[in-house]
Formats: sequence, C-alpha cells, structure tokens
Amino acid sequence: MRHACGLGTPAADAPSSGRFGAASLDFNAVRACLAQRIGTAVLPGELSAAAFLHVVDPTDPADARRLEIINRALKQPLGLTTDTLELVLALDWCWDALDPVARREFLLSLRQRPDPLTPADSPLDQRVFRRKLATLAAAVAIDDVDEPSPAWAELRAQILDAARTYFQTTFATFVAWRGLAPTSPTCAAREESDAALAIELAGHVLEQDTWTSYRGSVGRWLEHYVLVRSSHPALQQHFMRDDGSQAPLTPAPRWDALLPLTAHLIATRTADTAAALIADGVAHDLRDPTGDVLAIAWRWVPIVFDVGGLTRCDPHNLPIARNLGGAVVFRSPPQEPETTVWIEAGQPHLRRRQHYDAGHFMIRSGGHLVVEAGDDVAMEAVPSKGGRQQLGATPEPFDFEQFFSATIAHNCMLLWETARVSRWYGRRYLPTGGQRLSEGTCTDFAAPLEATRHVTARQLAYGHEGSVAYLALDLTPAYESRAVTSYTREFVFLWGHSLLVIDRLRISRDRATPHWIINLPSRPEIDGHDLTPEARSAGSDNRAGVWHYPECAWVRWNERDGALWLKSLLPNPRGLRVVGGPATKLIVADGPYTGRAYVGGNADSFERLIIPASRHDPRNAWYRLGCPALLGNEFAKLPHWGRIEIEPLRQRQAHVFVTALFIDRAAASEQPTATIEQTEHALELNVACRGKAATIQLPLGTLWGGVVELQGETPVQWKLPTCVEADPPLPTRPVSDGS
Repeated sequence: MRHACGLGTPAADAPSSGRFGAASLDFNAVRACLAQRIGTAVLPGELSAAAFLHVVDPTDPADARRLEIINRALKQPLGLTTDTLELVLALDWCWDALDPVARREFLLSLRQRPDPLTPADSPLDQRVFRRKLATLAAAVAIDDVDEPSPAWAELRAQILDAARTYFQTTFATFVAWRGLAPTSPTCAAREESDAALAIELAGHVLEQDTWTSYRGSVGRWLEHYVLVRSSHPALQQHFMRDDGSQAPLTPAPRWDALLPLTAHLIATRTADTAAALIADGVAHDLRDPTGDVLAIAWRWVPIVFDVGGLTRCDPHNLPIARNLGGAVVFRSPPQEPETTVWIEAGQPHLRRRQHYDAGHFMIRSGGHLVVEAGDDVAMEAVPSKGGRQQLGATPEPFDFEQFFSATIAHNCMLLWETARVSRWYGRRYLPTGGQRLSEGTCTDFAAPLEATRHVTARQLAYGHEGSVAYLALDLTPAYESRAVTSYTREFVFLWGHSLLVIDRLRISRDRATPHWIINLPSRPEIDGHDLTPEARSAGSDNRAGVWHYPECAWVRWNERDGALWLKSLLPNPRGLRVVGGPATKLIVADGPYTGRAYVGGNADSFERLIIPASRHDPRNAWYRLGCPALLGNEFAKLPHWGRIEIEPLRQRQAHVFVTALFIDRAAASEQPTATIEQTEHALELNVACRGKAATIQLPLGTLWGGVVELQGETPVQWKLPTCVEADPPLPTRPVSDGS
C-alpha cells in the first residue's frame, strides 16, 4: 500500500507490486480530508480513514492528531456519535498506538453491554445484528494478550463460542433462504454490507476461508444492480417494491456504516465479475469532485481493496434472463430497445414489512409501465407530523400499510371471498385477498423452511434460449389452503418486448372469485379510445371511477417514452374493469420536503380501492402528509393512476387466465395481434408484434411447460423447460485497470 500511495522509493518498496504512486491521488485526498477537519465531532468515515493513514504512514507528523480522533471516540458511549463497528476497525488497526486509558474505557463499556449472537438473530433485524457484529469484531480483534483481565477473557470466550454456533447454523440457513435478491431495494445496502462483514468475521472465528463457501451466494449479491440498470434518464433507480422509498443502484448509497466497503470487499474476496463492476462505480462516486464531501474520507477503500486486475461482467451483453432465486429478471437482447421485467419468484417472507406479492411483476421500458400501487407512509403520514391515513369517508384512522403490503397493491391474483375475515398484528386485515399473512421478522432458522409460514412460492421451471425466456412458479404456498388448492403462474418472454402471463388455479370453494390485477402508471385507452362515461359504473365525473369493458379487445397506456398493450385471452366470458383516477397531485406544505408532490388520494377517488371494484363497498385508501421528517429520494416518483381487474363470469373451481402484454414505444401505433384456441390437449396462442410472430402451445394435462415456435424464414422451436435450469456465468469484458 505504501508503494501504491507513493511513499518511500520504488526500489525500496517492492516495485513488483504495481506502478509506484498509482493510488497517490486517493491517498493524498484522504490525508487532506483529515487535515482540513474542524471541530471535535467525528464524521462517518473519519475513524477508518485516520486508522488507514496510521497504518500506511505512521511517521507522518499529523499522525498524533489523527490518533487523538480515535482516542476521543473510544471514550464516548457506544454508538452515541460513531459507528461502533467502524470504531472497532480503527481500534484494531491502531491498537499499540492508542491511549491505554481510552482502550480500557471502550472495553469497560463493551463488558457492560455483552451482546453475543444467538440462533434466533436474523441479519434482517439490522439494528440489532449490526450491534452484535460490532461486539464480535471487538472479541476477534482484542485477545487475552491485548487485554489480560479475566473478565474480558470470559466474556470474549462466550462471544466467540456463540458466534461459532451462529455461523455454522443460523447464518448459513439465512443466506440459503434469502437468495440473491434483496428483500427490498431500500434495505439492500445494509443486507449486503452486514452479510459481507459477517463472513469476514466468520473466517476469524472459524479459522478458515469462509468466503469459499459463500462465493456462489453472497459473492453474487450485487448482480441485481447490474441487471436493472437502464440508460434512460428517468429510470436511474431500482424497481420500487416492499418497504421504503429509497431505490439506489449502488451498495453505497450513503457514506457511512462501512457501506463503501461492500462492493470492493466482495469483489476482492470472490472475484465476482458483477461485484467488480459495481466496485468501479463506487470508486467513481468516491472520486467525483461534485459529489458528497463525506465520500473523500472513504477513498482509502480502493487502495486497500485493489480490484484493478479483476474481470468485469459486460453490462452491454447481458443474458435475456437471470435467476436470482427470490426474483427473476427478464431483459431485452442488446440490439432491442431497453426493457426490463422484475418478477417476485419465491423469496420467503423473512422480514417485517415485506409485501404479500408472490408472482408480482413490474415492467420498465422507456418509462415505468407496470408498477406497484402503494407509498411507504407508515411513519410519515401520522398526526404527530400533521398527517393522517384514512379509508374512504370513515372517520377512524386506517393503517395504510395494510393496503401498501397487500396483494391488491401488486400485480398478482387476488381471491375474494365475502365471508373471509383475517387478522394482522391484532387488527382485522381489510384488503384480504386469500394470501397467507405473516407477522414480524423470521427468528426460527432451525425448522425446515417448508414447515414454516414463510414460504411464498416455489420455482417449478426456468430457462432461456435465444430470444425466449420462461419461468413457472407454484404460488400455492402464498395463499391460504382454504382458498386455493393449487395455483401456478407462468411467464413466457419473447424477443425482449412481449410477455405472456398464464395463471392456472383451482380454488377450494365455488364462491371464492379470482381477480387478476395489474397496476397502471397512467390513464389507459380502450380499443384506441378514452374511457367513456357510458362505461363508467362509479365516480362523480369521468376523470375518476370504475369503467366496465367486458368486450374490449385491447387496453393501452403510455408512460414517458414507453407504452404497453394488454389483451385478456382467457377467461371467457370475463369482466374487465378499469379502476383509477383522478391521481391529483398534492403538495407537501411544510417542513424539509416543502413542495414535494405526491398522489395521496381522497375519500372519493379510486387510485387505491382496497378490495375489487365489483365487490360491495370498495373504499379508497388515502393519506395526507403534513410536515414529514424523512422521505426517501424516490418517494412518490413512481407514477400510479389505478389498475385493471379481470375476473371470470362463470363460477367454477378450476380457472385459467391468459394475458398478453406487448411493450412498445409511446410514439408507435401499430397494434399487436394475439389469439388463442383450445385443442383437445393444449392451448394454442398465436402472437405477433413488431414484425415478429410466434406460436405457443401450452399443454392442458400438466400445469407448466409447452413449446414455443418462432416463425420466420427458418422457424425455431424450443421446448419450454420443465425444471429450473442453472444460469451460466455472466458474460465478461477484457480485464482493464478498473477505471
């Protein structure tokens, strides 16, 4: 590192380690950052930066001043003004040079708050888990030679013994259950950081290279950032889903909590090609002269974790499909206009505030074309901040999170049964859709996952070939057994711009009615015309309401530069209702977010009816913001107008829904074609869009699989997979210097 920082001379400092002074700009930036600091308050990153400078250049005259920053932090109450884990890192790097009194006071505070890991600790309980990681890090760093007191030796032994058990059981199970997709984009950075740091600590505790075991799991946790990237200026965020209103495309959305380490740590430990690419982006942001000044202190990260020689994945040559376990991503081929489809493909319900959205999907192409319907206002639209959450015209407060988490706020199948009453956190759950409700964060990692209520779906089949991708899900576990006997959802993705959704379900009772739901970003057209007053069955004027179009052929809507065509092929006969509007923009009038626009709705609007529009008393969930204190960067930016509901008009136990979605440019007007015929043994779909045509045969005797034939001068036939096929490694580009 000294050689890379330009300290000493090349001849004396191992010139074979790389170009002398290659990291001098970063090194000098960190040094200048600490030299220019004013006051005594410690900013995020300054403790680790001071420790890094001490390790690299302990003879610097400014070293004593930097060590004093760490000494003062050690004397403060744990976690009061600094990140305890960053403080332990600095303590470890500088132990011999620090004030023994400060070290002793830190250890005394730690002994007064013993915090060993337990088998019930979920890494998704981030505040508690992070605190316990800091305790473990101190036990790893400070042995009985550093601190010979019997009390510390006893406590240290307890902490390390507990950690051994934890990493051999709970943590490994958690990683397997979570899969490669984050539980939400808001929580992604902390999940990734905590897991990477935990594995690093586990290596010390278990005295082995633990990264070997996690290279194929946590080592790939950053792939999702690459897969959802877009060059469109309006789509520079992750897919918004589940709790929160942050959706960054980086594991370092803030320059604190050791988040800047994540990508470089994972990349150097695993050589993962996606992590290496993401690390380049983090390093670029660290060096951005127009960026956050807090980033400068972290410019030691690319020096310590040099990713220059690692292979990067090629973001311009990504496959048409990628399986992340709990999610599947479909993408258009490189030569087609950018389209990305995110599918919730069976991640267990592991964390409080995850949504009931198994099988939910979202589409982006030139804009947000298929969205979810809610906003995260649980802590902001509250009376103490001048806000409120309501349901229709009822005066009692309503927990808006009931709607926000519900199946009906997502693009799922909802099963409505009049007599069903469910309870959630002690209260009646009003937007009941037949889903199995779960409470709290999972704490039982000993029982088999299948024996818990946390299972939401199982992948039955997945694969891709050429310009076709396929996914089949068993969604039965997501619903109550008294509502659903069996339910599969299939996705067939063609050419990067056509998506077929096939739902086959058998319900437990004839009186339960399935409703196919898709949430819209904007007001749609029906067969080329605006929604008409004659078709409206609810609403005071034609700006908002419920419109019934049982005989319509095509529904189309635009968002920015993109458009989507929808055609319901089955069931037949069906009821198709458009529900939504007026989506009036409201403005935050007070506080730090004054002027922020949002669609809060009201008692008479139709953006967020909590039950299907055809049912009795479908009231609207709405809210008001007064003086919110913490809104995410993406809060209310996701466009939302209403939804489409499709339901069968015949009561039966077995139902098949086939829905065709064609992604287009907003300026285009050529209508796709889609037809369906039923033979003795199969459903035959014929679709054509943008000059390409295909026939899809779906067998009636089985619940998934089939054959796709792409038509043309040389027809191509592909048998849809009947099992989950493994993905090959991501395509790579030539090794560079990481710039």
